[in-house]
Amino acid sequence: PNVQLQAALTLRNLSLFPGADVAIVGQGGLEPLVQMLNSTNDLLQESSILCIRNLSVHERNKAKIVRANALPALISLLSTKNPNVQEQVVVVFRNLSLDAENEARIVEEGALPALIQLLHTGSPVVQEHAAVTLRNLSLSDVNEVRIVEEGALTPLVALLNGNTPVLQLQAAGVLRNLSVNVDNKLTVVQEGALPPLTRLLTSEDEQILEQVCVVLRNLAVHQGNKAKIVLSGAVPKLLDV
Repeated sequence: PNVQLQAALTLRNLSLFPGADVAIVGQGGLEPLVQMLNSTNDLLQESSILCIRNLSVHERNKAKIVRANALPALISLLSTKNPNVQEQVVVVFRNLSLDAENEARIVEEGALPALIQLLHTGSPVVQEHAAVTLRNLSLSDVNEVRIVEEGALTPLVALLNGNTPVLQLQAAGVLRNLSVNVDNKLTVVQEGALPPLTRLLTSEDEQILEQVCVVLRNLAVHQGNKAKIVLSGAVPKLLDV
């Protein structure tokens, strides 16, 4: 294990060098790194996930990591009690979710429950990365339905009701994508998103304000939401934007 650890640490350091990240994958580095994810040696496991995190940044590596059957181990590690590993793993998912091929695979292989759980229980940094991952995944027409079905709306609304602007921004970004779906438009309102969305119309953060306005625009398309949006007090605030 010590030799493997030193090798993994070396690959981790090399993977930060431009071009080396692609070379490591091209020369067969993924298979042993994926195997190390299942190691009972915490240091070895952490070193491998750090290396995979670095490798997952490059566009050419994103799909290859998933094709190397890394998802089962990565999904399992989302629930780890090791906060350092958990943070690095969710960053890997954030990176992988930017690839169109991976959007479907990540959901099909069962990552949503663990990612959604992190919105409840993760540190603020982990919550942010989990929300961004869901935001990326929700660009898929199929995934936007699955994400709601898996129970993401409750923690997303909770993030809107919180006091952390970066989490409010990312939660609103996920809701922006989810609210494009016809069936989701009514569900988002039924799950209590309207009050915090209305309150955030007074946000001084222009990015949050933009996301909230688009969510409300999407929700207002549904006939069943129109009166509720008016009664929420959103109209005067929209006029002040």
